[in-house]
Amino acid sequence: MLQKILYGVITAAMLCTPAVASAQASSADNLKQKKIVKALDAKSIEPVLKTVTGNHLLLVDANGNHYISATATNGLKFEIFFHGCDNAAAVEIEDMKCRGMNLISIWEAGNAPEKVAASIPSFLRENPIVNAGSLQDGSFYVTRYVIADYGTAQGNLLSEMANFVRIASNFANTMNKVTAN
Repeated sequence: MLQKILYGVITAAMLCTPAVASAQASSADNLKQKKIVKALDAKSIEPVLKTVTGNHLLLVDANGNHYISATATNGLKFEIFFHGCDNAAAVEIEDMKCRGMNLISIWEAGNAPEKVAASIPSFLRENPIVNAGSLQDGSFYVTRYVIADYGTAQGNLLSEMANFVRIASNFANTMNKVTAN
């Protein structure tokens, strides 16, 4: 009897605790790069996310929308929000059936928000696949919107995420140099 109670308590605790996907990234060799992902959601992008992140969590915002908070293997923190969902309020993440996702990373501008804002246009000219800017509080961001209206291959998602991590990391390094001067 005690064993059943302990099993129930442990199971309940595991269900209530957000799961960390992995401690380190998986090899891209394990990914079926030509496999078509028909819709975007936390479950369908999991294999790709495991190759790019050191860890990630599935979270739910105050409005009940699912999103992912992730940390790339190089330490870059970013979030993924799903858009164009047939069933955004779905309880099960694989029932969301989304056609787009937005990857975004945000940093504080420190004491030089004007320098950051002045440096963004040249960064965008060199990196046209992302958008970047400053927020009202002076922080700055990089974002990339991924479209998959009719599905996309896992290899394409891997490229999207890897390029985002690389460009967002370069942006953060560039802006840190700007604010240090």
